[in-house]
Amino acid sequence: MASTCYPPTGRCGEGRVYDRAMEEERTWIVKFRMSGPRAIPEVPVTGPDVYADADVERLHERLRDRLPLDSPRRLVNAILEDGALVDFIETTIEPSQDEYQTIFRHVLAALLPYRRPKKFEFLKTYPITVSPVEYLP
Repeated sequence: MASTCYPPTGRCGEGRVYDRAMEEERTWIVKFRMSGPRAIPEVPVTGPDVYADADVERLHERLRDRLPLDSPRRLVNAILEDGALVDFIETTIEPSQDEYQTIFRHVLAALLPYRRPKKFEFLKTYPITVSPVEYLP
């Protein structure tokens, strides 16, 4: 038997009270592109002058795998595209200039200083509506 909420009665299965906030949750996926890591050509340990798989793995580890599931900002995926990193971050905070700045700071903090981008551009924001899930016992 599924635990379901019933709006007309205001009651949910297992004694929980129905709440309109349970119906939908808004999140946003922010897509951005980073290019031109600040690698130092004379110092090989700083890496190549384009992003590589190690940079993708570092972002996955720092911004996705180590964060709690209810974190307000979380990396969905990062991919390489022509030597640049294209990242998708899910945020529960409505996008604004302040939120974009916060995302920018989080991403920079996740990268090593010499792998931080020279160019950081926000490409698109996708609004997402998450519907409630019914759990079966």
